[in-house]
Amino acid sequence: MLFRSSFRVNGNLCSSIGKISTNLLIQLPSIGSPKYEGKLITDKFNLGQFINQTNIGYITMNAKVAGSGFSNDDFELNLKDEISALEIYGYTYKNIGFNLNLNKGLYSGELQINDPNLSFTLNCTIHKLSDKRLHFQTKGLVTDRKSTRLNSSHLVISYAVFCLKK
Repeated sequence: MLFRSSFRVNGNLCSSIGKISTNLLIQLPSIGSPKYEGKLITDKFNLGQFINQTNIGYITMNAKVAGSGFSNDDFELNLKDEISALEIYGYTYKNIGFNLNLNKGLYSGELQINDPNLSFTLNCTIHKLSDKRLHFQTKGLVTDRKSTRLNSSHLVISYAVFCLKK
């Protein structure tokens, strides 16, 4: 496939809410959808402030991104992530992995938390039936919860954040 333009985006963004680093290869073919792949890394980035959600705090992650397209008609994205720390409701979860696929109205993902105080696995699929209707199919399993700091409302809210934000 011949590419009209192919370029790499390497950058570091440092601000009052944290640091984001990118290393992305973007390819713009003369025919077909644009393609992109690379890494997105955050270091103590205040995700909650960025998306205006007070229940979410800092995130430190190393994500692999691969996808194509920028419009609803041709958009596909795979995001594999290793989150070393994510703060939700004042508790910092550690050792989080997920694999997220977005594809023209079908969203599917796997989430696994191996925190010292929580072992949790979730598989989630969301089908966009229309602009106003979504179909959720989820399967979650809490295999170990050690700390009283993690009450059931934290688990339900964390689950909802994953399913509804993705």
